Amino acid sequence: MDYVGPLPASGKFRNTCVLVITDVFSKFVIVQPFRQATAESLVPFVDNMVFQMFGVPEVVLTDNGTQFVSKPFQELLAKYHITHWKTPSYHPQINDSERANRVIVTAIRATIKKDHKEWSNNIQSIANAIRNSVHEATRYTPFFTVFGRNMVTDGREYSRLRDTNAPYESITNSEREKLYSEVRENLKAAFQKHSKHYNLRSNANCPKYSVGEKVLKKNTEHSDKGKGYCAKLAAKYIPATVKRIAGENCYELMDDKGKKLGVFNCSFLKKFNSKA
Repeated sequence: MDYVGPLPASGKFRNTCVLVITDVFSKFVIVQPFRQATAESLVPFVDNMVFQMFGVPEVVLTDNGTQFVSKPFQELLAKYHITHWKTPSYHPQINDSERANRVIVTAIRATIKKDHKEWSNNIQSIANAIRNSVHEATRYTPFFTVFGRNMVTDGREYSRLRDTNAPYESITNSEREKLYSEVRENLKAAFQKHSKHYNLRSNANCPKYSVGEKVLKKNTEHSDKGKGYCAKLAAKYIPATVKRIAGENCYELMDDKGKKLGVFNCSFLKKFNSKA
């Protein structure tokens, strides 16, 4: 899951962001506008709606985890025995919700007119369109993968179903197992197809670093007028030390004082030249 925002305050509740939750297997998307991106607003929604609808997920994905480290969120994870996976900072490619985010933002841009504060007017219709569109990887609509039937989107469809005696009930358990097996194979084929090109492009020239090695990290700090700090005038890279190898091409860094800087992909790092 991830947030889209900040956005202009919109609607009755002056919402400024959208929580996007994506089921990795079916690609089913749930969206919910919020006034603020806080764990205090997120936890009740996830607890009451998502887990009741789909049961307990095996994994929760976030952007970088910084917005989901509060006590209420940690208690929610413990309640359902969820493994919390955090993606590298500023490297959202691994997060499935980021892909949904791009589609949602593109759809919002296409549906609003002049007033950007109207972005929340069609947000649920956009989510519904995503849920009922055939996904390139699974080759099924997310709604059909989850519920075993196509969604009725117009009340007139009921009369057509009666007139044609078309089946409306969900698929049987044996048919569901066959569907899941086919979706798994489709996902595997799509992953292999895209990962081959991505790995050649992204990892071919990616150097390896060891624990304790000094590196240069791309400076990601934003300008702060109050502190008199301008990102454009600051150094493009700052020194750091590898604290832990967090995964393939991902490293947890710390500064010279031992303070954690977060987990970063190798694309944000350069070899440290002590002679420079």
